[in-house]
Amino acid sequence: MRKLKLAWYGDDFTGSTDVMETLALGGFRAALFLAPPTTDFLRARFPDVEAIGVAGISRALPTDQLEKELDPVFAALAEIDSPIFHYKTCSTFDSSPEIGSIGRTVELALRHFPATWVPLVVGAPRLGRFVAFANLFAGFGPQVFRIDRHPAMRAHPVTPMQEADLRLHLAKQTNLPIGHVDLTHFGERLSTSVDHARKGIGEAATPIVLFDCCSEEHLKQIGELLWKSSERQFIVGSSGVEHGFVSYLQHTGCIPPRKPVTTFTEADRVLVMSGSAAPQTAAQIRHAEEHGFVAIRITVNNLLSSESAKAEMQKVGAATEDNLANGRSVVIYSASGPEDRSIVDGSPHIRNLLGKWQGELLKNALRRTGVRRVCVAGGDTSGMVSRQLRISALEMVLPIAPGAPLCKAHADDLAIDGLEVALKGGQNGGVSYFEQVRKGQTETQYKEHLLFHDSGVGQTKD
Repeated sequence: MRKLKLAWYGDDFTGSTDVMETLALGGFRAALFLAPPTTDFLRARFPDVEAIGVAGISRALPTDQLEKELDPVFAALAEIDSPIFHYKTCSTFDSSPEIGSIGRTVELALRHFPATWVPLVVGAPRLGRFVAFANLFAGFGPQVFRIDRHPAMRAHPVTPMQEADLRLHLAKQTNLPIGHVDLTHFGERLSTSVDHARKGIGEAATPIVLFDCCSEEHLKQIGELLWKSSERQFIVGSSGVEHGFVSYLQHTGCIPPRKPVTTFTEADRVLVMSGSAAPQTAAQIRHAEEHGFVAIRITVNNLLSSESAKAEMQKVGAATEDNLANGRSVVIYSASGPEDRSIVDGSPHIRNLLGKWQGELLKNALRRTGVRRVCVAGGDTSGMVSRQLRISALEMVLPIAPGAPLCKAHADDLAIDGLEVALKGGQNGGVSYFEQVRKGQTETQYKEHLLFHDSGVGQTKD
């Protein structure tokens, strides 16, 4: 088996596919699993894999449940010989001391991946995410907002971002010391600045060191610094980590640039399952409906009792199957934007309940209609639904939009094995995303992204 170069755990499903996409487009053979694979399994089924990931749900978990979820996963991944382990967070860094605590997960990971320091790389310029003097900024439409003023993230239904300085935000989640390398220290000073940041903290505990990042050049320098390290690396942050590695390795000629596939076979129909309340997903649902998709709402309040839940699922399931049988594409959704009055409280119980029912709906529809291409919208929803479908692994087949590729599913269940599935975060993709999934075409927006990347501008209109 070719030696692994990198392993990662994603704190939500769509963030995990974002890493897989970045590596695959960079020329790595990458596979994403729902549970840690064994070395024997990799030898038998993925003998030439160079990077493996585990898609998780830790972003949605209360802090007191993180250890139970993460400890066995980290232990299993630590047994696999990889020089780099990356705990992948969302590039919007949405988290809190109570839900999806990144600080707590770092503490748990250090038990299995001991390190002298922990690099924190959140910026992902290709996704419109920038860190400047420790403050996080994110794109929304044509504009870029500080994260605590971002129209979607400041009003996130579970973990609203109320602090832009990532040092202060993270300090509420852990007592580990936090250092910082700012924009003025890139270039020849970068390595020295990292040493100063680490030494300035002292020897009392393993320091976290946050990197500013506003450009592809910043990522390339960070990628070079971390890739060339002689230590076994434990890194925290967005898919900017992998983008930095790819940028550096392509710049040095270690891996050739890879031209991505831009078309795939068109599907006769597609089934979309949305649990996202993001404004972008709401716009995508409206666009899909205007272009021939049938939109079917799940009334979430009806799921709160077993009797009404059964009736609601039968109603939605019957409407879904009838339309698919008639050749129509379908979007099943639970909310239409953050202001939707039908949204119930965002407690873990309600979110888990919704994810369970959405998974059952999707599984039943696949068995009864023969649909072979699906899309799931929402990071937490994607993780919960994929577990319901018992998908074991994913590999990318087409980069539809940044961070939201079309993938091929591996599963023991023949109804699921080979399924073409796109998993997208709430804010990912242009308004035509669902239609592009059906057509099997790369979005114009994604083509623009590639042009920006090639020219070194490194910004999308996402």
